[in-house]
Amino acid sequence: RLVAERGAAVELVAYPDGGFINGHVDTATRATRHAYDRVLSAVYYFHREPKPYAGGELRLMPARMPPPDAPRHIDIAPIQNGVVAFPSWAPHEVLRVSSPSGDYGDSRFAVNCWIRRPA
Repeated sequence: RLVAERGAAVELVAYPDGGFINGHVDTATRATRHAYDRVLSAVYYFHREPKPYAGGELRLMPARMPPPDAPRHIDIAPIQNGVVAFPSWAPHEVLRVSSPSGDYGDSRFAVNCWIRRPA
């Protein structure tokens, strides 16, 4: 993990076969308070070609309960050289990755970046 002194933080992550992240928000809570609060989250995706895994979608959920006829979430596929940005307070998760080869190089790779402001 690389962390900038002010304004931004960056992290390189790999999701191998079976990798996922449970639902969470990126902003600080009372238990995880730091000198800076995250306000904007962005994810850059990259992988081998052809894409060697399935799954690994970013699932965004509404911060409040949506009306009964509204979608409960949106799934965003990790597209090669694609970037997704969203408010850091938006609940989200990463769905399970399936990479049958088990080779680390066949993982779902991402660079996570957070734009921050003083707490």
